[in-house]
Amino acid sequence: MSHQKFILCVNNISSYDLVSTPEARSFALLENVIRVMDLEKEAPNVVTEPRFRDLVASGYRVEVVCKEDAFKKGPNWHGVWIMRAVSDDGIEKLLVTARTRTSRNDIKIREIKTVTGVISFLQGIGFSHADVPLEEGKRTVQKLSSEEMAASRA
Repeated sequence: MSHQKFILCVNNISSYDLVSTPEARSFALLENVIRVMDLEKEAPNVVTEPRFRDLVASGYRVEVVCKEDAFKKGPNWHGVWIMRAVSDDGIEKLLVTARTRTSRNDIKIREIKTVTGVISFLQGIGFSHADVPLEEGKRTVQKLSSEEMAASRA
């Protein structure tokens, strides 16, 4: 079973095909085995929504990242946004779906597809306001106020 996972991983790494010496090829194979083994554990830089909420309530900032330019379709704004929780020490946690693995054993980043979805998510974790970037690559950072933190604990 793990051999099949290993082959799948190697087939997805295009740089493997460019390796010329046997020593370099062995190193590339070892690197890929390590990547597969890391997926068997919970990734340290990702969290699901309940843990994300806890981090934000404990003082982490929320970074809203726009992955695709927003566009208006009818009365709604659409695009792709992801969320990160960032501590004052620079520790970053990316929000992922509750389904921890896809069929290929990958972790799936939670993407929100509408501005309304972003606002609803932020309001659901305690924010009374939302700052949403509308251009690809842009990001906004917000932190719960002490009043919002107190209200989210109540």
